[in-house]
Amino acid sequence: VIPANPKVYDIDTEFAENKIVYWPQKSTIQAGDIVAIYVTAPVQAIRYVCRVLGANLENRGESDIPTEKKVMQVELIAQLSDTVLPRERMLDLGVKSVRGPRRLTKELIDVLRSEVINNYEIIRIMNKTLYIYKKSGIIRLLKFKEE
Repeated sequence: VIPANPKVYDIDTEFAENKIVYWPQKSTIQAGDIVAIYVTAPVQAIRYVCRVLGANLENRGESDIPTEKKVMQVELIAQLSDTVLPRERMLDLGVKSVRGPRRLTKELIDVLRSEVINNYEIIRIMNKTLYIYKKSGIIRLLKFKEE
């Protein structure tokens, strides 16, 4: 899980406009990792679940990230209600604070998996495209390759 301070960076607007965004590179995060984004005060909840598409990338002036810093490219997978994983529930699940990147507990990972699976149904795989639907309609397409 990584923190996002809404006073510094408007992640809500960024994800409303782009499903793929650049983020300052965080320690050992690699392409293919799943990252939860915790929105700090006043929200104090995990709001976004993303997949890292690229890591340790050269910064070519993406967003407001200083150019000397490496970036990672993240793709929005799911947006959660702030009532799903607020700070209090995270404490109950063993995550004490999110001041910087940190690993999630097995219990919190299980809740995230359950929440994403319960709210996003995989309808079909066709021509190597995974169609994921939410009750309100199609939300995204994932391309994948055979191993």
